[in-house]
Amino acid sequence: MYLATQTGVMRACEGRFEKLVLAQGTYMISVFEDGAGRLWFVTNGQGLYYIEGGVLFNISENEGLPSNWAYSITEAPGNVVLIGTRQGVFAMKKEQNTWHTVHFNVKDGLSNNIVLSLLVDEERLWIGTERGLNSVALTTLFSSSDLITPLRYTHDNGYIAIDSTLNTAEKINNTIYWGSSYGVAYFNADDFVAPSGITVNLLNISASQGNTPRPRFVSLYKQMTKLPATTFQLRFQYSAQEWKNPERIMYQTRLVGVSDYWSEPSNQSEITYTQLAAGEYEFQVRASAPYGADEYTSFSFIILPPWWQTWWAYTLALLLLIGVIYGALKWRFEFLQKQQRIRDRAEFSEALLQRKKQLLAEVSHEIRTPLSVLKMQIEGLEYNLIEDTEKTYELLHRRISDINHMIADIDQLAMTELSELSLNVKQMDAVTWLKNWTLDGQNRVDQTAEGRFDYMLDLPMSLIVDADKERLTQVLNNVLSNSLRYSTPPILIECKATYSETHYVISLSDSAPGVSEEELALIFSRLYQSERNKSLFKGGTGLGLAISEDLINRHGGMIEASHSPLGGVTVNITLPR
Repeated sequence: MYLATQTGVMRACEGRFEKLVLAQGTYMISVFEDGAGRLWFVTNGQGLYYIEGGVLFNISENEGLPSNWAYSITEAPGNVVLIGTRQGVFAMKKEQNTWHTVHFNVKDGLSNNIVLSLLVDEERLWIGTERGLNSVALTTLFSSSDLITPLRYTHDNGYIAIDSTLNTAEKINNTIYWGSSYGVAYFNADDFVAPSGITVNLLNISASQGNTPRPRFVSLYKQMTKLPATTFQLRFQYSAQEWKNPERIMYQTRLVGVSDYWSEPSNQSEITYTQLAAGEYEFQVRASAPYGADEYTSFSFIILPPWWQTWWAYTLALLLLIGVIYGALKWRFEFLQKQQRIRDRAEFSEALLQRKKQLLAEVSHEIRTPLSVLKMQIEGLEYNLIEDTEKTYELLHRRISDINHMIADIDQLAMTELSELSLNVKQMDAVTWLKNWTLDGQNRVDQTAEGRFDYMLDLPMSLIVDADKERLTQVLNNVLSNSLRYSTPPILIECKATYSETHYVISLSDSAPGVSEEELALIFSRLYQSERNKSLFKGGTGLGLAISEDLINRHGGMIEASHSPLGGVTVNITLPR
């Protein structure tokens, strides 16, 4: 025999008592032996202890027990151990060395969380709490399909007591005896009828606006479901249609959207919610325990968001953010562009200054020789040292013409380098223009001794290009003039024109003597004249090919020189169509 005491467990064995110490200061409530031979100890504050196979085990809140304060214990068929705690009923079932558990309390419809007595009959578990009697079908405890639905009993269906005392329940000949603070209540379990549902009416719904010390509530129409964002408090007032014992009616409420759990039963007939966030809600209220999904009264409403949380406010904020980002990026881009323009201008000015210095040096070098010759001829005339004055004046006139021609070329080159020589780009018939030029070129070559000019134009008759005809004609004339100056008789010059999908190419080839490989890379330089062919020089400034290169580049094309199969130089001019 075991005795539960305030300091532990006493065991009577062979005419004497032994004290079983579980833990220091253990307040023992009850001792129970289940059908599997396990010995259970129910405590206040230490949870549960049980002995199995000679080993002592402890189950507390750390192991899943709802509360360390337990009051009652019993066993249901199937080796199901039931414990009444301060937080409802806890059911345990061991299968394959693993405990399976179920827990239910007031959130599931129990009349109170403090379970003081438990009793099992054939089909139901009877639960005595501080606020009435409850019963649960045993088949629902570990069912995967049926919900645990506690039934609650009051004066309306014959139960006299309103509470329960500790471990004072017994069933004798189908009569259940239950201890309470008013004495012993007994009843026939078969004659008990579950109370019917009680309808609850919403009497008034009111709201206050703004956070004020004394909120002023204004009643709402029940069909008004959208409330402004300034709603600070929302109050619901309700009442059950019960005239016999209205003071015993207990209400449970929940606000779906905030919590899915029912509140603990209370006799308060109103509830106030404060500072609800924007969203959709449904207020539900019921009396007694629920016996069906529809046995509650509800009111659905919507709290509108403040203007800064609406879609158009988000859209406006997004557009504003995009505008700020765009403005910042635009300012940054313009600032970088301005900085780049400043750097480009500085670099351009520096490069222009260097080109000016180089051009002045080259011009001064090139013009010094003809000026020296002029000076000598003039001094010879001044001191009557020259006999053939007529020939001398003719030479002076030719030298002055050469200097004028050089100055004109230098001026044109300077204008092209400064981008001041604009192109007069127009659509033109490329075939007609080339035919006219080749006829002029042929006339120029025919005027020389032993000269011949051949051409082949492999171009479509409908070829129309955008170009400055005068400048391209100047380029071809410069290349032809170079060929005439530096070729030895008999002179042979060939002009060919071909095309592709994106470009057309004009080639001018001349006969020997040509230039060396090193000089090919220099013939487009300013004031460059071949040292190898100076004996063939027939006038010129050395600027014609430099000017031609600049004009072709400004047309978006390319000019290059290579060795000619005729023995001289081939100049290829590639232009976009």
